[in-house]
Amino acid sequence: MSVFSGKCLCGNVTYKCHAEPTVIFNCHCEDCRRATGSVFGTNFFVPQFPPREAKAGAKKREPKKFDAKKSTLIGTAAQFGDEAQFYETKTSWLVTKPSGAENEPRIVFELKKKLCERDIQLDEATALVGEGKTALIEDFVSKRGSKFNAHLVLSKTKTKADFEFPPR
Repeated sequence: MSVFSGKCLCGNVTYKCHAEPTVIFNCHCEDCRRATGSVFGTNFFVPQFPPREAKAGAKKREPKKFDAKKSTLIGTAAQFGDEAQFYETKTSWLVTKPSGAENEPRIVFELKKKLCERDIQLDEATALVGEGKTALIEDFVSKRGSKFNAHLVLSKTKTKADFEFPPR
């Protein structure tokens, strides 16, 4: 049995298939053109298999639960929209947004307070969630023990912080 996989251009959607396609075709109908933003949509069908079992010892991913009792509201998070709230916990900086029928807050962004052996200060975290980028932060420590300076910037999907290095 062959395995094939792929992803969209930005990489946010990925797939993996463990079966040979039975049919592959391109469709030029209006619905497929509209759905793909192209002149055709490519479709393929594979035989139905029972769901694969998780590997032994694999952790099941549960959505992160937000506990307002263990959090301190700092303010809003402009980069995440009007309803986004910025919180501090003992170990992290969090951004939440209302979700579901009861508008329960869900965590949409988390930044650990200690990153690469450096404590992230309130003003740095506030700049990140408010403006999308921090000023240059000094004294991060790499896995190999080297010190480096970098800006923290929100990823394109705004789900994590990335490093942006100054020009050399």
